[in-house]
Amino acid sequence: MKKIWIALLIVAIALMIGCGGKKAGEEAGLDLTPEEVSSKEITENAYDFLYGMSQTGRELQEGFVQISDVKGEFHEKNHYVYVYDFEGNCMAHAGDPSLRGMNLVEEVDADGNPIVRQMIDAAMNHGEGWLKIAIADPETEEVKRGRVYYKRLGDLDYVIGSGYFRK
Repeated sequence: MKKIWIALLIVAIALMIGCGGKKAGEEAGLDLTPEEVSSKEITENAYDFLYGMSQTGRELQEGFVQISDVKGEFHEKNHYVYVYDFEGNCMAHAGDPSLRGMNLVEEVDADGNPIVRQMIDAAMNHGEGWLKIAIADPETEEVKRGRVYYKRLGDLDYVIGSGYFRK
């Protein structure tokens, strides 16, 4: 019996060492590209910002306004943050603040996928992760493909995201 407990302890320690020692950019055994790392980091920064506000009783609307500042910290070169409530209303958008207040739940990408609805459903069911996207450039009609990192805002009915397009 003692040998079984020792064996289980060794397995548990091995699992903790194997799971805990991930470098930045590794997730589920896969290396993330620099674009994915940036998307995830800016989303995590927005999550920390909004979650901190929610825990101190501050009004989230103030945070949504700050996130929507195109010259603020939630808008970097090719990455910007957006926040949707679970009804599909755009609460914040650092890439295009004019979208704030619009319901975009039925918006589809170039492949016909309802990307906002998919992100909401995924956040409700999985909390965080990645989705593929395909957006047509309005000027050239060229379809750009990429990925979105999304994360649910704690137990609140909001999803935060940021994505990138492959070059």
